[in-house]
Amino acid sequence: KTAYEIYQCDWSSDVCSSDLAVLFSLTLVQVQGEIYEERRKDKERSYISRYNSDGELLSYQVWKDGELEKSLSVIEAEHYSEETDYLNNRKYLRHYDDRGRLVLEEAEYSGEIIERVELFWDEKDRMLRKIRRGNMGIEEWNYRYNSSGKLQSEDYWIRGSLVRSVEYPDEERRLEELFRDGELFMKIYYTSGIKEKEQVLREGKVIRERLYGGGE
Repeated sequence: KTAYEIYQCDWSSDVCSSDLAVLFSLTLVQVQGEIYEERRKDKERSYISRYNSDGELLSYQVWKDGELEKSLSVIEAEHYSEETDYLNNRKYLRHYDDRGRLVLEEAEYSGEIIERVELFWDEKDRMLRKIRRGNMGIEEWNYRYNSSGKLQSEDYWIRGSLVRSVEYPDEERRLEELFRDGELFMKIYYTSGIKEKEQVLREGKVIRERLYGGGE
C-alpha cells in the first residue's frame, strides 16, 4: 500500500509544510506491483476506484459524510455497466458492442426507465445516428461524413419535426439552419467559430439580415 498527501502550499515562500491544510490524499493498493485499488479523499468526498489485472476499471464509488452518493460497477463479460446516482435516485444501465462502443444507455428512476438512448456507428467508429426517448418525446440526431471522413452535416429532430440542421462546407465555415413547424426561419453563418451573418426568413425569402462585427 502506498499513500500520498497533497498539501495546500504557500507559493510565495516556496515552502510546503505538513502543517498546512491537506487538499487531498491518495492511497494506492497494489498486488504484485499492479494497482488494484485507488482511494482519493478531498475536503468533502472520498473516491474509491478498483481495477482488474489489466488496469481496467471495475468499480467506482463516491462517498460523502459516510453515505454512498454515487456508484459505478462494470461487468466485463457482458459489455455492460451500471452507474447508480444515490443522490438523485437514478441508475444508468449502459451496453457496449464488441468494440467497446456505447450502443444503448437507459436511465432508471425508482425502478422505471425514464430515458433510453440508442447510438449507431459505422465501421470507422463514427457516430451515424443517436435516438433518445424521454420526457421530450423522441429526439434524433443524424450525422453524415464526406469522402475524407470529416463531418459534413448533421441534423436534429424532435417528435418527427426537423429543428436544426448544420452544414460544414469546409473546416472553417459552418451554416446553421433553424426550423419552426417544419419551416426554415433562420440561417446563421460562422467562420472559424465566429458568427458572421444571421438571416431571418419567411416563406423561403430573407426578410431581415444582420452582419456581425459591422452593420445591420
